[in-house]
Amino acid sequence: MIRKHALLPAVAACLVAGTAFAETLTREARSGQLSPLLSFSIYNVDTCYAGGLAQARVVTPPAHGKVEFRQGQSRVAGSCGTLVALSQQVFYTSRGGFRGADEMVVEFQYNPTVEAPRTTSRRYTIRVQVR
Repeated sequence: MIRKHALLPAVAACLVAGTAFAETLTREARSGQLSPLLSFSIYNVDTCYAGGLAQARVVTPPAHGKVEFRQGQSRVAGSCGTLVALSQQVFYTSRGGFRGADEMVVEFQYNPTVEAPRTTSRRYTIRVQVR
């Protein structure tokens, strides 16, 4: 079984190879400032082996700002203790002076296992309240 985790704040869910999954997240951001929204890592909950880096893309861009992806490392919560895995991190910056609601859809694509490579994807609708 493969598990992904999202930080800032943390969101965890199990993945099954070959299935698509969509989730809606709510976040807050400050107007005109770079704000972290999500960190996506792949790891095996049975072996605590960290997977590779997912491919990230914007499916629907925000109407009032921009999305950036940055590669980094994230500490995995749960039964794997202090495992640090590669992660795709999602950041948002609104247009200066904008206040209100914005929304975007991002997607991560990856192969959950080396033994049975099959592209799997996970989508997130992220609703941002800009203050």
